[in-house]
Amino acid sequence: YHVHHGEAHGAETRPTFFFWRHAQKPFHIDYGFVPQDWRRSIRKVEIGAFADWSGLSDHMPLILDIEDPPNKPGAH
Repeated sequence: YHVHHGEAHGAETRPTFFFWRHAQKPFHIDYGFVPQDWRRSIRKVEIGAFADWSGLSDHMPLILDIEDPPNKPGAH
């Protein structure tokens, strides 16, 4: 997320968590970690919208679209 969107830790503009499912209590506390050599393979990083997901969870989905990463597990 941080590398893809060029945002520093603690200065995130897209929340991933809404305390007690309140839109007025946003936080960015969920992360996706990938090996450094996969960074160029990241095509998209999305966070689910509060309106779409708040009925299911206080955490929004974090979606990483990674296209054919180098040295992926199981590759020879």
